[in-house]
Amino acid sequence: MFNMDQGKYHLLFLSMILAILLQFGRSGAEAENDQRFEELFLNAAPCRSGLEVSDYRKLKISIEHLPANAEVIGVTEKKLQRKCEARLKQAGIEPVAHKDECLCIKVDLVGDAYTMSIRLSRPILFKANEIVYKKHGAETWQKNIIGLHRGNVRYIFEGLDSLLDDFISEYLKTNSN
Repeated sequence: MFNMDQGKYHLLFLSMILAILLQFGRSGAEAENDQRFEELFLNAAPCRSGLEVSDYRKLKISIEHLPANAEVIGVTEKKLQRKCEARLKQAGIEPVAHKDECLCIKVDLVGDAYTMSIRLSRPILFKANEIVYKKHGAETWQKNIIGLHRGNVRYIFEGLDSLLDDFISEYLKTNSN
């Protein structure tokens, strides 16, 4: 049974959702100017993985700033970047400097432990009230690991390899059909 208090909360909830969508969205006219994203959005299969991109053979890589203690054990942004570039090239994916779709890598170190995340950031389109909105830099896919490095950089790069294996496999399976 529906009472007046539920109706007020329902209306408030819908108003908040609409405000969020409008804050992050763009006008329908702006989104329509970028035909390839609209086609990807409107013609995609109903079961989306979040890995769908317009040109899967090219991908930007971004290594997030490392903590100060990372270099002590031999982890640098350059080494992580080179490792990611090499793995993507092996899979037939060209690392590029400028692209809307970006593979982001984040590593944190605490004592003898590390956490690592790998995620795909890309533009997305969504429809609300028959208007198509575009949001840049939306994180649509992510995997994380936690491990021990005990001062040995090899364990961190093994963790990165594991995450890249998962990403590349799912990314190519999603996009090469």
